[in-house]
Amino acid sequence: MKRGCLLTVITSAMMTVCIHQATACTNFMVTKSASTDGSTMITYTCDGEFHPHLEYTPAADHNAGDSVEIETWRGDIRGKVAQVPHTFAVVGLMNEHQLAIGETTFGGREEMENPDGLLNYWT
Repeated sequence: MKRGCLLTVITSAMMTVCIHQATACTNFMVTKSASTDGSTMITYTCDGEFHPHLEYTPAADHNAGDSVEIETWRGDIRGKVAQVPHTFAVVGLMNEHQLAIGETTFGGREEMENPDGLLNYWT
């Protein structure tokens, strides 16, 4: 995508958000094949108070049988899931191989909700 075109898209989106007061998170993601210099670019806006903090988690090897505790925001343990043998280093929501997670929330379909499920958006 050419720089002028990308700037137009971003400016238009920002104006739309200001005018219509969007109630959802917004992402702009540019892959290396879509940028002129091969850069990968990710932007993220969050309309909630649960925006993740920028932190570093080092790569690690884990033993068979290790697990990860899933906690609520208050620190209550909801359950455990099996740990993978190796985890990559992560900064924010991107790992050392530039694999990133992004999301755009919406109300969702009520029939898809499982109130007894272990994992949810926040965890």
